[in-house]
Amino acid sequence: MVMLWCGSTEVLTELDDVHKTLHSFEEGLKNDHPAITPSMIYAYASLMSGVPFGNGAPNLTVDMPALLELATDRGVPVCGKGF
Repeated sequence: MVMLWCGSTEVLTELDDVHKTLHSFEEGLKNDHPAITPSMIYAYASLMSGVPFGNGAPNLTVDMPALLELATDRGVPVCGKGF
């Protein structure tokens, strides 16, 4: 199984403090932080489930320290920045 994100209509988000560590990202999820986009939530769920995640859209999704940390910790591959 592999999850592919293809929702290119998502607003481009700038890197925020909430994206810097896995801990801050998970706190942001609990508090509905506005800098956490739907694609990031899908990527988080995918990685937590051990499913590789491919970003097919030109957005930040997994290009941030928090989700790269999660991918590394769980040994789950991530890739992509637009097909």
